[in-house]
Amino acid sequence: MTVLTCAITGKSITLLGEEIANSGEAKVWRTNQNGYLAKIYHSPTPERVQKLAVMIAHPPTEPNSHLHHVSFAWPKSVLKNDQGDFVGFLMPEIRGGKELIDVYNPQRRKQLKLEIDWRFLHTTALNIVSIIEALHTAGYVLGDIKPQNILVNNRALPSIIDTDSFQVINPKNGKVYYCLVGSEGYTPPELIGKDFDSIEQTEVHDRFRLGVIIYQLLFGGNNPFQGKWTGAGETPDINELICQGLWVNGSTNLIAAVARTIPLEIVHPEVQQCFLKCFNDGHKNPNFRPTARKWLEALKVGNDRLTICGRVDNHYYSRTYGKCYWCDRSTNLGVDIFPKKAASTPKPITNYSLQNLKSQTLTIGGNNTIQSIPNSSSQNLTKAHKRSWWFGLILSYCVILTMPTTLYLIQLGQELTQSELKHIPNTNINTNDAEAQFKRGVARSKFPITDESNGVTFSVESVSYSGGDLLIRVNMQNKGNNSVRFLYSLLDITDNKGRTLPFLTEHLPAELPPNSREFSGTVSIPTALLDDVNKISLSLTDYPEQKVKLEVVDIPIGPIRAVW
Repeated sequence: MTVLTCAITGKSITLLGEEIANSGEAKVWRTNQNGYLAKIYHSPTPERVQKLAVMIAHPPTEPNSHLHHVSFAWPKSVLKNDQGDFVGFLMPEIRGGKELIDVYNPQRRKQLKLEIDWRFLHTTALNIVSIIEALHTAGYVLGDIKPQNILVNNRALPSIIDTDSFQVINPKNGKVYYCLVGSEGYTPPELIGKDFDSIEQTEVHDRFRLGVIIYQLLFGGNNPFQGKWTGAGETPDINELICQGLWVNGSTNLIAAVARTIPLEIVHPEVQQCFLKCFNDGHKNPNFRPTARKWLEALKVGNDRLTICGRVDNHYYSRTYGKCYWCDRSTNLGVDIFPKKAASTPKPITNYSLQNLKSQTLTIGGNNTIQSIPNSSSQNLTKAHKRSWWFGLILSYCVILTMPTTLYLIQLGQELTQSELKHIPNTNINTNDAEAQFKRGVARSKFPITDESNGVTFSVESVSYSGGDLLIRVNMQNKGNNSVRFLYSLLDITDNKGRTLPFLTEHLPAELPPNSREFSGTVSIPTALLDDVNKISLSLTDYPEQKVKLEVVDIPIGPIRAVW
């Protein structure tokens, strides 16, 4: 049993059991301090001590402290042995995280039985960018950004490890402690073949690495420099491809798309532009690569424009693309990298004449048509059954054709007029979920529900059901003298049983200017998750300052009934 001393507190730190990680430079151990690990170097040097001293004295701001999440395994104190010699450092333990490759690689996800969708990967990318922006703001350069150094938990919150490899600059005397390592496939072209021991890197170099990581997250784990080589001779190695700026969406056709290549067009146009600037414009001039802040803004827009597929519950796609790419890809390749979460069948329309009819399953298609799926038992129908079936079919057509103009939404006994319906988003019927169409409603009781913090008001104006989603209409306004920014991946929505609910946002402002007008937007939650839910609560804080704390609790969403 090894006992060390924490240099800051003077407490004894005991290394427990066997090491949990062993690299070329150090071993990592659990300790008797709950929530902390010890990294012990094989060959500690005075240079490392000085570097760690700067890091401990100047930690970056934790962007996710309000979520009780550790975004980076930052050194907390150096550790000394019995002779008083420096041997390593104490750092927080990252629990429950998977390596990034386990999250974005379809085969690894399947092996680990991780049910992850494209929206989760979008959110993960956005959160990685927000962490790296915080590190860049604090003056640090990561240097060795790679999947092995990023862990992700089941809330799409990442944590960066191996932080002692960062490039660090002492703010007092300007001394640079270089990042001595790099990884193939993530090193920018201007650094390939260079000696890292003597190169001062900048966040511009990190921008290239960040672009590769985001590409892998959004495009099925593929590297942007993967594809079919159409030039002469053997395919160059990845370092040579990077040096020449040859990637699958480059200005030449030397790297061509293959059947499994996911097209750039599936992401939002602002995200597309970031990739083009990173790997095309940035190859000629590295300063043209998007900053972490620019990536954050683009991914925020892209995340807000995602919508769920009407056929597969694990498929999300960008509204700007216009259709579910993953369904098309599954049909064309026979492989679905975001398979259904569980076997399911379309929900039937049930009314008195169709309730016990086993010969047909009727579903409402996206174009308001009724699709009939024959069953082998249809030949055994009696004439009476067939008459009942035709009657039910005609009645269903009448209901569907007249519903947009005659449907009145009632909540808690209050009826809405047609003029009020005009202000409710998506009142036209267009969904594959038949049951959801007959449960559309609006909760108007006790609205608006408002909270205010530091001059910012957050108001839930109404809730309604439409297209298989609960739609929450939100107004926001800033009456203060300073602009306020928000990151809606940090919005927390829980039901009355304390469960966290997934959601999508649309038209909510990324930034509220000083003395702003009132902004409106919507938050949508799939109705499939709300069968036993009566109330929900929303909480939101600004980012990165975290001075605004907004919370709207006990928002009534049911019971809701629809009549026509």
